[in-house]
Formats: sequence, C-alpha cells, structure tokens
Amino acid sequence: MKKTVISITLVALLMTSMISIAFGEEHSQYDVLKALLPQGEGYEWTYTGFVEYGHTMSIDTINDDKTEYTISGQIHDMSGMQPEEELAFNMTYVIEDNALVQYTGEKIQDSDFSRIELIRTPLQVGNTWSQDLTTEDGETVNLACEIVAIDTENGNQVYTVNYNEVDGDYYEIRTIKEMVGVTSFEKLMTSNDTEITMTYSLNQDISGYSSFDQFEDLDSNSWYAHYVDNLIKEDILHGYPDNTVKPHNNIHVSEFTTLLLNSIGYEEAIDDNIWYSNYVDQAQDLNIIDEGDFDNYDRPIKRQEMAKMIVRASNADEMDGDSLFDDSNTIDAIYQGYVRTAVSLEMLAGYPDNTFRPMENLTRAEASKVIVKVTERQKEDDSNQDVSQEPSQEKILSLEEDFNNYLFQETSDNNIVINYASKAELIADMKNVMTENLAMEYVDSYFQEENGELKIIAKDGPVMLSESNEINITQVAEGEYVVSQENENMLRGRYRLEIYFKNIEDRGWIMTNRTFYSIDVNGSIDNSLEYEIVDSDYSEEVASAVENIQKLRAYSVVEEEADSKIVFIGLGEKPTGGYGISIYSCVSLVNNKTEIIIKEEVPQDDEIVTQAITYPYLLIKINTSNTDIEVETIDGESFPNVSN
Repeated sequence: MKKTVISITLVALLMTSMISIAFGEEHSQYDVLKALLPQGEGYEWTYTGFVEYGHTMSIDTINDDKTEYTISGQIHDMSGMQPEEELAFNMTYVIEDNALVQYTGEKIQDSDFSRIELIRTPLQVGNTWSQDLTTEDGETVNLACEIVAIDTENGNQVYTVNYNEVDGDYYEIRTIKEMVGVTSFEKLMTSNDTEITMTYSLNQDISGYSSFDQFEDLDSNSWYAHYVDNLIKEDILHGYPDNTVKPHNNIHVSEFTTLLLNSIGYEEAIDDNIWYSNYVDQAQDLNIIDEGDFDNYDRPIKRQEMAKMIVRASNADEMDGDSLFDDSNTIDAIYQGYVRTAVSLEMLAGYPDNTFRPMENLTRAEASKVIVKVTERQKEDDSNQDVSQEPSQEKILSLEEDFNNYLFQETSDNNIVINYASKAELIADMKNVMTENLAMEYVDSYFQEENGELKIIAKDGPVMLSESNEINITQVAEGEYVVSQENENMLRGRYRLEIYFKNIEDRGWIMTNRTFYSIDVNGSIDNSLEYEIVDSDYSEEVASAVENIQKLRAYSVVEEEADSKIVFIGLGEKPTGGYGISIYSCVSLVNNKTEIIIKEEVPQDDEIVTQAITYPYLLIKINTSNTDIEVETIDGESFPNVSN
C-alpha cells in the first residue's frame, strides 16, 4: 500500500505484541538492541519533513538471528515531477559490536555519514562513546555521542541520543523507540554560510504494520474494522502472536479494564504475578470500578457492567430513570442510570430491535467501538475545557497534528484516498479543527474528485508549526488569539507562520485562518504589500463603483493600474454606527495572489454611536500587480468578489 504525503512534523507509533518486553540481566546486549526495532518484515515507517527529508521506508528482509535488516524506501516528491526511480533508496540496520549501526546510500537525506552507530549499550542515561566517521567528501569527523534521556511511551522505552562534532559545530539528535526504531531526527546543515536545522519525524497514525495485512481475521469491510484499526494504530488494542485479533471473542473484565485505562491516558506496569492487578488498582483509585464489583476478572464482561465503567471513566453525571429499551426491565437497577447516560452521550447504542441485552457478553469488536466512542467524547471534553483562557501550547500542537493528519491521507495506487470518497466527507471531519471556509480552502487546494473517488494533488504542503521552535500566543480579541512562529528551511528560507484561533461555543478552539510570511535578510517581512486608505472621491470611476456596491458585504476591485489596485471592502448593513474595518495584513502569495485579512470593528457597550442603519466600508490602494485578490476576516470568513 502506498502513502502519499503532504507535509509536517509529528511522532511515534504502535507495537503489535500482546505484552511489552521486559529486560533482565539474563538478556544479552544483542537482545536489548534487537528490541529497538520492529520484529517482523513489512513494517513501514512514514517520516515527514521539509523537501527531501520526508520519506517512507519498509523492512524487506530480516536475517534469521535478527541482527541485519534490509530496508527500501522512497523520498517524498512534493512536486510530483521526479521519476520514482530517482527517489528510491536502500539502507541497512545492523547490530554489531554492541551497537545498532545504520548504513545508508547516498540518496537518503539523513546523516552526513554512510555508516553511523545510532546507539550503543549499555542503554542508560549518561552512556557515552565516540566514533570517527567519514563524509562523502572523504573528510573524517569525530562525534562525541551520549544517551541523554530515557522516556516511556505506551510501555516502551524512548531513548534520546546526541551526536556532537568534537572540533566543530555539527550535531545530530535522534529519538529511538523500542519496537519502532528512529522516531525523530535533527541535524545542523550549512548552506551558503547559513546554518539551518533540518528535521524529520515519524507520523504515528500511518506508520507500522497495516492492520488489515497484519491480522488474518480482520476484514476491512466489516462494521468494526474502522474501530479495531483505530485502536491498533493508537497502540491501545494489540493482536495475538498467531497474527489474529479475534474480534468475535468475548473480552474479559481484566482486558476491558486495561483497554479503558489506556484509552484515557493511563499506563500501568504489567504485574509478574497477576498481569492486570495494577490496572485494577488504578481503576479503583479513579472510581471507575468499586471494590467488590467483580469477584473474577478473568470472565467475560457484561454489557451493563461495561456501561457503568465508561460513564465513570468519562466523569459524566449518572442520569436518573430507566433506559428506553424494550428490555430495560432486565437491566439491573444499579446499572439503569449508567446505561441511560452512556446512550444519551452516544457512547453506547442498543440493537436494531430496540433491545440492550444487558447480560450478554461484550466481544472484542464491540469493545473496540465503545473505546473509540469514549476517546472521542474525551477529546470533546478536553476541547470545551479550554474556553476560559488562551489556548495552551499543547492544545495548539494537538490541533496542528489533527490538521496534518487530515491532509496526510493514506492512499492506494494513483493517489486515491482510502478513507474518504469525496471532498464533502473530508471537509465535514476537518471542521473538528477549523472553520468550514478554511477546511474548504485546503481541501480544494490539495484534493480533487475524479470518477467518484478522492485523489491527492501532488504539490508542496503548507507550512506547519514546529515543536522545537518558540511559539508565541497573542490575544487579538475576546476569545480570539493569533499564534505565530518563525522558522527556516531550505525550501522557503526564513519565514513566519501565523495561525488564528477562536473559541467557539460547544466546539472549543478551532483554527480560523493561516498566513505565511517570508522574512528577508534584515528581518523584515518581504511579502507584505504597501497600501493606503483612500476616499470615495479618489476618482469618478471609484465613486461610481462605490455607489453601486456600497450596501454589499463583499469586496471589489474598483480601479486598477498595472502596478496598483483600489479595493472596496464592505461590511453590508449594520443596525447602528460604530462599525468599521481595520486591515490586519496585506500580503503577496504565490501564483500572483494577494491576500487581505481584515478585522471587523464593532461598537463598544459604552460607546455613543449613530442610531441608524449604516453601511460601513473601506477603500484601500494596494501597490501590487497581482491579478488575484482574496479578502478574509481573521475569523476565516471569505468575502465574495463582486468585481465586474
């Protein structure tokens, strides 16, 4: 299966074993290093980064003792212009001399060295070593290497390794995760005497084994396929050693408890005696289950028992009264309110015959759907909790990741999108993170419909926020903020990205606009356009045009010359005076396009204004030869063009 990339930065992934591997003294150093990589052929990594740094690669072969992995890959061609054979590369991971070593060909945009030790045992913070490496120019470079941090993610260790040139400024940084391999990479690059940081990172949502290829009994056309695949990719649900997921098997109380806690962000150590005991203790601490609820955690969980657990895990208030199912009289009294609440919150549903069947066992497939619904509700709650203050950096990066994942769609041959059949379907989901107008703008730019299918258009992707650079958050109005970040890369040079966020009732924070500015060598924005405010009596032509369109909420080019345009921007009918327009930005974009972002000014509560209908407008003269002009508010509302 091919994956077509748009662009951005983000991380890490999934494992497919049932229980995390624990290392003891009896394991050899080789075993420790082997566990840093996926354990089977067919594993696919998709890395996102700028220009040639985005790439996809997969494991072709693993030798019998799992000390040598042969890998083939493809550099992402965002232009769609280069032949595939020119973008293909091969590389090898080898475990030798107590180190995991990477051998690369000349095409992959990674380390400056064709051979580099990625990590060396013992795998502990403070372990240092040095290596003399040779560049493709024949220069010898000595790197001082150190494991500087060890974190835990989904039960697996994540190692951060620094590689610093002893006699120079060059450096590399990698994170390496057990069962996954390299999840992020950074290095210092010098171009035209300018030092630039280049990065790529693993896209967690589309890397790993394909669930449908990996598990023999997972039918991609089944009603539960989406839910099971979702949880596998989120590293919440795991398959069995025989490459099955057993969707129709009953799920035990212990297994459901573990899934539920993992889905809401709790990771517990596996107990050597009773593997789930730590999860049960945590569930009791969180009041998800009561002591005495279950006398046997190794039996299948009943549907009514599951209802109580998910309502409590969601911190929802239990509703009074019985549920409205035809068999509600068979639901035990202590579970009635939980069933009604779970159904009301759309985390649970009954059967087509309007029964709930409270005493039936829950299958793994059914549990997968329930868990997905719980996580969806938690995301909604998290979004709505941000309403009283500025959006947190964590929230901003979460929305940016979601935006990236919508654009970064999984495809089959010929760039056909797998999970969406139309622009309308994709726009409907993208409205979770941005306004409909902004979603339409990006979907129209990066996707096209053809023969009843949705295709990705091969082109450079939009600029995205980077976690490694400073993010500035500035309030522009009540409940509205602009997030800005400066960065640089080989493709675009130095630039500034501005993203506008607004807090929408019942939706939380969403993006309303995104603007990209180039920055020149003096630190000034070099794609900003000069403009001036003019009056309607600027010329007879302008006055005549304004008279005809003054009452419209729209914009129009009312006079133009070779190197300038006069643009009318009207707000339409307003009930009083005091309304106005201010220009937030006026910039030149690619493809001869000018973008004007305005802020609509409204009268203050204590302001004395004309108590009559008004039609506020603004005329600006812009120094530009661009033929295409767009006008938007900072909220993302696009104004119609009524130019003749």
